[in-house]
Amino acid sequence: MEKKIVIIITTMVTLILFIGLVSVLIFQNFSSLAEDSNSSRVGEGVHSVESSQDQSEEVGGVIHSIQIKGDSTQDEIVSIMHKMTHQKVVADEKWGAIKMEPKTINEVYSVIESSNFNDKSALLAIAKKWKAGDFSDVDADHNYFWDLQGGNVGKATGLMSEEEEQKFIENNFKNHGKE
Repeated sequence: MEKKIVIIITTMVTLILFIGLVSVLIFQNFSSLAEDSNSSRVGEGVHSVESSQDQSEEVGGVIHSIQIKGDSTQDEIVSIMHKMTHQKVVADEKWGAIKMEPKTINEVYSVIESSNFNDKSALLAIAKKWKAGDFSDVDADHNYFWDLQGGNVGKATGLMSEEEEQKFIENNFKNHGKE
């Protein structure tokens, strides 16, 4: 009988220690995730995450003239929106850029609104924010598109400063006949 009690107590103590260890690991994981998301939003959209790349430099794959068709697929619209975010986000790598401007935002919004895309509600919510001039979460928007496209390099880590964005626009759009 005494042996059974010792085994039960030992099992219970082991179980309690195991649950405690798992709880600590989960808490640490969530804490580091919260720290990562908070560190990318310092001040008025200015990133605090250092990147090995100058965020305002010219990127490859810039599209200077785009015609969005009413029958565009979800993949085409996601690709366009993803490239639009590049003028506003910090990321180690960027490929492609489309100027984030009201005309393009309105065209994208119209296509999404009249579509039957699988991700219509999420895409429409993002386009609606952009139409209202709200780019405060554009890094999260970028990462949503990046995830939809199966991204593995170039995740956004924050927002560019206004100065960096203006320099990005100059380096990627103004020198090509479009403002």
